[in-house]
Amino acid sequence: MSLSHMILDFDGTLADAEIEGRSFKEHFLEESARKLAMPLQSLKILYGRAEHKVKQDHTRAWVYQGVAVCTASDPYILPQVVMEDVLNYLASGKTRIPHDTDALQDLNKLLYDLFVYAYANKETAFREGAEATKGFLDALLPKHPAVIVSNSSTARITERLALLGDYTRMPLVGGASKFSIDHSFSETPEDVLLPGFGRPVLLRRKSYYDVLHGLQKTGFKPRNTLVLGGNYELDLALPELLGYRVMLMQTSFTPEHEMRYMQRKDALVTDYEGVLKRL
Repeated sequence: MSLSHMILDFDGTLADAEIEGRSFKEHFLEESARKLAMPLQSLKILYGRAEHKVKQDHTRAWVYQGVAVCTASDPYILPQVVMEDVLNYLASGKTRIPHDTDALQDLNKLLYDLFVYAYANKETAFREGAEATKGFLDALLPKHPAVIVSNSSTARITERLALLGDYTRMPLVGGASKFSIDHSFSETPEDVLLPGFGRPVLLRRKSYYDVLHGLQKTGFKPRNTLVLGGNYELDLALPELLGYRVMLMQTSFTPEHEMRYMQRKDALVTDYEGVLKRL
C-alpha cells in the first residue's frame, strides 16, 4: 500500500534548527548566568569547555528520570546536558568563580526552568525559510492527511503555524512526551541494539505509543503512514518498531551514527522536496 498519510514532528522538521538552536542557546546561557548570579562571560567559558567534551562522545545521552533517552545532540537537548555538567562542577566547589550556591540546591528544577525560559523566548525560524515551509505544507495537505505530533504544547505550535497562514484544520498533538520511558510498559521490547549507536535505544515510550495508537483509529496506520522526524531516538525508533515507514530530516546537529543508519535504509532527507518525493 502506498504512503498516503504523514505524522511529523515540528521542531525537527519545520523549524530551522540552526537559527532557533542558536537563539535558544543564547537565552539559555543568559538566564543561567542570571539565576546563578555569575558573570555571563565566565559561564560561557565553563560551558564551552563542557560542550567540547560532550560533543566528543557520541554515546553521551540526555538522561531523564535516570535513563538515557536520546543522544545529546539536539539543539534543545545539548544545552541541558552540557549545563548539567557545568552545574555539577560548580556544586563541587572546585571553582573560585563567584556564583549563588543556593541556586544549585535543586539542579533538575533549575534545568527545567532554564529550558522553559529559553524555549519560550527563542527566535522563530522556519526550515528553508517561511515561504518554503508554507509551500511544503500547501503541497502536502491537500493530498495527504497529516498530523503534527510534538513534545511542545499545541498552543505554541498553533502560534508558530499562524505566522505562515491559516492551518487551523491541521490536527496537532502536543505534550507527546516522546522522551518518557515507562519500564512497566510491556507492549514493546525494552530496547533495541542498532549498529553504530554505542548503547541500547530505549523503546518503552508509553506516552508516545498511546498517541500513535490513538492516531491509528483516525486512519494513520503503519501500512499507510510515513513518520518524519529530526531525532531518531525520540521521533522514529518506536514508530519503526511498530512497522511505520520512518524518515529522518537531517540537520547540522544530526549525529553521524544516525545519518549512517538511516542512509543504509534510504530514509535520510535534507529538504522538503526530498520528503514529498517519498509520498
